[in-house]
Amino acid sequence: MQRYGALIDQEGSRLTGLVAQVLDFAGIASGSRPYVFEPVSLARVVDDVLTDLRLVLEQSGLAVTKDVPAELPELRAMPRRCAA
Repeated sequence: MQRYGALIDQEGSRLTGLVAQVLDFAGIASGSRPYVFEPVSLARVVDDVLTDLRLVLEQSGLAVTKDVPAELPELRAMPRRCAA
C-alpha cells in the first residue's frame, strides 16, 4: 500500500511538472514568455532522467550505470520545473 501511495505521489508530481512544461512551451510559442537559459550540468540532467525512470527501470529488471565525466562543460538550457 505504501509503495503504491508513493508511486501515485511521484507520478502526480511528475504530471504537474509536465503540465507546467506544456504551459511554458505555449507561452514561448505565443511570444509571451521568452526563452531563459541557465547553466545546467549534464550529470544533473542524467540524474533527473534516471530519477524519473527509476520505478520503470526497477520493474523491468534493468540496471543503468551512469558515467558522466566531471570535466564536461555545463549545458545552457531552460531550468527544469519541479513540482516536488
